[in-house]
This record gives sequence, structure tokens and C-alpha cells, in this order.
Amino acid sequence: RAAFSQFTDNIIVRENKGLDVWAYKTALDSYGWAKLSEFDEIVMTNSTLMGPVRPLKEMFDAMWENQDLDFWGLSIHHGA
Repeated sequence: RAAFSQFTDNIIVRENKGLDVWAYKTALDSYGWAKLSEFDEIVMTNSTLMGPVRPLKEMFDAMWENQDLDFWGLSIHHGA
């Protein structure tokens, strides 16, 4: 915890269950939905991501054009 306390005042310790998505939920719940609603985007990623290797602006612009989206994500899996 000490190593991370230089970066944040809020460290969440939880049981390691539910994979990445449950960790995201725990963090979002901790921050509070009222505060989160003030943001245009929230980017969630994990340590398996390589990159970005190019600017994200094109991707965000494309998603922003479709105002019918409340939630979207990117995924690619090449198998084991």
C-alpha cells in the first residue's frame, strides 16, 4: 500500500474475485456514480493491454458521433 499511496489517497483492497470487470465495478462504486456522471469518458484498462500504439482520438471521435451509446468497449483475442 505504501508504494501506491504516493499516487492516490484512496486505495481499495478487495478479495481477488470477479476478474477485471468486478474490480472496475468496485472502483466505480467507491468513487460514486454522482461524481462519475460529471465525466464525458471513463477509460478502464488492465495490465494485459499493450499500447496504445496510435492516438485514441479517432476512436473516441467515432464513438462520440453515436450518441445512442451509454457504454462501449474494445476487445480482440488471438486465442491461446
